[in-house]
Formats: sequence, C-alpha cells, structure tokens
Amino acid sequence: MEFENKKFTEEIYPLYIEMVTLFTDKFWLASRSTRKWYSEFCWFVGLWERHLDKSIPPEVIEKLDIKEKDLKPFYQNLYNELDRLQTLLVIDSPGNKE
Repeated sequence: MEFENKKFTEEIYPLYIEMVTLFTDKFWLASRSTRKWYSEFCWFVGLWERHLDKSIPPEVIEKLDIKEKDLKPFYQNLYNELDRLQTLLVIDSPGNKE
C-alpha cells in the first residue's frame, strides 16, 4: 500500500496535473466529444489535489467514492479521437495512393 501511495503521489498525480494543464491550454483544439469531459476530469483531479494537501479529510474522499475507473469513458474517447485523427492524416497524406 505504501508503494502504491508513493507511486500515485510522485508519478501518477503529476501526470494528472499535466493533463489538466494541457487540456486547459489546448481546449480549443479538443473535439466536442472530448470537451464534454473537461469539467469532470478537472473535478476528479481537483479532489485529489485537495486530498493530498489535506484540505479535505480522507472520509470525505471515501464518501465521494472517486475512482479512476470512472474516467474510463474519457480515456476511451481520447483513444478513439487519436485513432480517428491518425486515420485522417494517413488518408489525406500526399504519399497515400488509396
């Protein structure tokens, strides 16, 4: 458990912060289907931020039952959009003779 907590705070959580920053800075580039996840993702990361800085007691986080699995549809949307854009780039590339 200690290993997992350390991994989360030192590796995973900073990536969440990076994702929120990127999402915010490049929001205008996101597809409509991805933009709808913005507030939910920011809420999720914000709750973890408050939990980690101890401004929200652990009992509150537990009651809110925030789980990364709830973001699975968001992650799936990101993968789907990436695939869609990559396909468009391949189809529209000058060297493609299809």
